[in-house]
Amino acid sequence: MTRSDLANSLYRSHVPARALERRGHEVEVFRQARGEPSVSLDHLSSFDVVHVYRLIVNEDDSYLERLHAAGVRVCFDNDDDIGSVTQQMWDDMEAAGLAEQRVIGRVMEEGERSLALLPQMDLVTTPSESIAERYRALGAPLVEVIPNYLPAGIGATQPALRDGLIVGWHACNEHVWDRRALGIDAMLRDVLDAHSEVHVVTVGLELDLPAGRYTRVPHVVLPELFNHVAGFDIGLAPLADIPFNRNRSDVKLREYACAGVPWLASPVGPYLAYGEDQGGWLVEDDEWFDAIGRLIRSSGDRSRARKRGRKWAKRQAMDQMVDDWEDLLLELVEMTSAA
Repeated sequence: MTRSDLANSLYRSHVPARALERRGHEVEVFRQARGEPSVSLDHLSSFDVVHVYRLIVNEDDSYLERLHAAGVRVCFDNDDDIGSVTQQMWDDMEAAGLAEQRVIGRVMEEGERSLALLPQMDLVTTPSESIAERYRALGAPLVEVIPNYLPAGIGATQPALRDGLIVGWHACNEHVWDRRALGIDAMLRDVLDAHSEVHVVTVGLELDLPAGRYTRVPHVVLPELFNHVAGFDIGLAPLADIPFNRNRSDVKLREYACAGVPWLASPVGPYLAYGEDQGGWLVEDDEWFDAIGRLIRSSGDRSRARKRGRKWAKRQAMDQMVDDWEDLLLELVEMTSAA
């Protein structure tokens, strides 16, 4: 069950669900929009396992007890450490004209309120080991880390032939914190001044850059995202070293690599273990201008990074890695059968 079609919920619910369906399992995905009635417990009771992404399923907490009484196991998933977001960070977003992020924030906070139910969950999943440790400390009996793997049928799109180079960054609005902390706008203006052949593109977050050299693509749904990312010559993944970012998913690097885009990322949290073998390089806060310039000047470096990234991404597809989900969920079914 999931509340939206944001990339987070698709990666944590829809993508694994469809891969399990292709394995022969019977799967149903419920997208519960705000204000809509909850899915009937009678209907949920017909399943072996109910997987809940970040939302409170019913108006009260009795649904867990009632599902367990019906022999149904419940798996809870959350992929963001919203508890580490300070009031000042929310205020910064609102001051930047991103008031709609409050809606997303409320949805994420619902996931936080669900944490009181962790001890009653049969399984808890998350892409972050740091979040997993927190959930274990809160009493979850079984917590497993499963990364965000790539959906089927992506990565084949090739960018159209064009003049110049595109430096791209796909980033949701919470990356306004990284933009400010790392001075991304000023750094990219310097890149544009130094390299007349470069154009900057962002998907999602809007930057303050010269209109003739910069394009912003509003938020797009996950399948379309790869069509836009495939047009990048260099992909950026800057992160400020703050608690929220240390617990993020590493999927952005998978997305870039799958699309054949050499990437540059901050050595923070989810990206610390990655480098040349995955199609990119880690960049310290004061080295972004130089690192981007290096890739702009070297088509050979870009070509080698592109090949390494695609090779790595081929091993990161959900259909190849769905065992991570299948094995855990089948264990829950076997627990029910044994009981």
